[in-house]
Amino acid sequence: MQKYLLLLSCVLLSCHCHSQEKHKFQLWNANSASVALSQKNTLQVAGKVYYCPKTNTVDMKFADLWFKHQACAWFRYGGGIRFNYMKKEPGYKAEQRLMAISEFTKPIKKVKVSFTGRFSYRIIEQTDNCFQFWQKLNISFPPLSKYKIKFFTSEESFTKLTPDNLWLARLHAGFVPFSKGHFQVKAYYAFEKKKSSGIWKPTDIVGVNMYLNL
Repeated sequence: MQKYLLLLSCVLLSCHCHSQEKHKFQLWNANSASVALSQKNTLQVAGKVYYCPKTNTVDMKFADLWFKHQACAWFRYGGGIRFNYMKKEPGYKAEQRLMAISEFTKPIKKVKVSFTGRFSYRIIEQTDNCFQFWQKLNISFPPLSKYKIKFFTSEESFTKLTPDNLWLARLHAGFVPFSKGHFQVKAYYAFEKKKSSGIWKPTDIVGVNMYLNL
């Protein structure tokens, strides 16, 4: 178990070192509810908010609707739609995304490794539409024997299928403070770099996600 904690410590230390650059800070909250339609099919609704304390504004908010099918123990796929609103003065810029997702999961000893890929077609108000690919690699560690706390770390990146290519990347480290029955809570720190006008701008993020599975 010590090696898992050491790995997470290294991730957090790396994020802290990077965060010394001039950057912004955001608080994130995501909530989702999933309903099993059958043994293999699931309907999910989810929402997320990005809040910036410095400016007291919601930088982004979106809602998702997903249908997912569990093809086998290690593979799931599905499709969905997102309604997204990004802060652009004097109000918000609207976006809709049509999305297709695939999720691969494999336990390695007591560690759970998952890889998720998502293709999106972004329909953005007053901006050229584009295709985008998002990928996420997540590693979940077994719970601590004494406190039953699960830790996880993940990385994700966003690539536009245009000359812009890679434009957003994040590194996460977090834990599961509560998990019981159909309800689970995750808390995390994330370091983000986003390319804007050719310049990579960093953001520190603290987030809480809540999941309800019925």
